[in-house]
Amino acid sequence: MVGPHFCSAEEDDYEDFDDEDEGTPVASDDSEKDVVVLTESNFDEIVNKAKFALVEFYAPWCGHCKALAPEYAKAATALKAYDADIVIAKVDATAETKLGEKYEVRGYPTLKWFVDGEATEYSGGRDEEGIVRWVKKKTGPPATTAETADDIKKLEEDNEVIVVGYFKEFKGDAFEAFLDAARKSEDAAYVQTKKSDAAAAVGIKKEGVALVKNFEGEERVVVPLKGDVSEESVSDLVKGEKLPLIIPFTDKSGEKIFGSGIDY
Repeated sequence: MVGPHFCSAEEDDYEDFDDEDEGTPVASDDSEKDVVVLTESNFDEIVNKAKFALVEFYAPWCGHCKALAPEYAKAATALKAYDADIVIAKVDATAETKLGEKYEVRGYPTLKWFVDGEATEYSGGRDEEGIVRWVKKKTGPPATTAETADDIKKLEEDNEVIVVGYFKEFKGDAFEAFLDAARKSEDAAYVQTKKSDAAAAVGIKKEGVALVKNFEGEERVVVPLKGDVSEESVSDLVKGEKLPLIIPFTDKSGEKIFGSGIDY
């Protein structure tokens, strides 16, 4: 579906968009060295052999594709360092039309997630942090384990929003509910710990959950979960607290605003 961060695949819908740049290809330079370029001739060989692959179907004239390109490239580099076997790739769907038709590309950019060659829709963010977090969650455990307060500090440095769950044991209904929320969330990094010192770093003194916001230009804020730990209560906490107080409206931030699930 064509939305606020898509260019339509129909020429009539984009002829007035970014006219001065029409025909200019998405930049391909050293910054994109970790993005694999796919064509009809190498697509199956690369994607089907990979356990995990994220593929962007783009159009060279699309302004949204151009905006995504540097974020996608940075995410590719970060994910290569995380796990070199994860393929981050792109395909010019206007040139490789059979691939665009096969994967039902209706707008640009369209991102597809492949597991053992089987495609599903990508539903993560369109910035480096969002892409990296989504891919890590899809390929690894839903929550990172923190052993020390320094682990928590490092995670705060790397993520604008983290959700910390303190459990004496990694089992039980509350812990499983926390993991269920983590598996479904694309808006925060989830952290589990058994260590009281690590939990104390975010003000948790007994078993429970707290969210930490650390947006640039704003004070660090810790929001404890009130009431019982359930998938719904944890998800609602993130939904209500995942955005900064002030968001300059840009193409990039527009997606976060309108996709937040918050009624304005």
